[in-house]
Amino acid sequence: MALKAPILIVDDDPDMLDWLERALSTTYAVHRAESAEDALAALATESFVALVTDDHMQGMRGLELCARARRDHPRVARLLCSGFADDPQLGAALRSGDVHRLVVKPVESAILRDVIEATVRLAATLPSE
Repeated sequence: MALKAPILIVDDDPDMLDWLERALSTTYAVHRAESAEDALAALATESFVALVTDDHMQGMRGLELCARARRDHPRVARLLCSGFADDPQLGAALRSGDVHRLVVKPVESAILRDVIEATVRLAATLPSE
C-alpha cells in the first residue's frame, strides 16, 4: 500500500477542521493546525505537499501564512479557502504567486480533493523560488 502524501490543514474553527480532516483523510495523511502560528511551527519541522488554509482566522490571516510559506517552503502547494471571493487581496495573492489556488467556501469534498491534487501537481512543476 502506498503512503499517503502529507498535507497541512489550517482553520481556527474546530468544526471546519473536523470536516476537512474527514473529507481529506481518505486521500492524504492529514495534519491539523488551529492557527497560522501553529501551521508555521509544523511547516518548520515536517514536510508537506500542500497547505490548505482558511483566510480569516484569529491572529494571522491565511494570506500572510501563504506568503510566509512561499518564502520559507516554496515547494509546498498553497491553497487558500475563503467565503469572501470578492476580496481584492485574494486576487493579488494569486497574481503574486503567494497562493496557487483559491477555494471558495462552501465547497464539496470531492471538488476540494481534485483541486488539491491539481495544485500539488502544478506546484511540483514550478521552479523553486
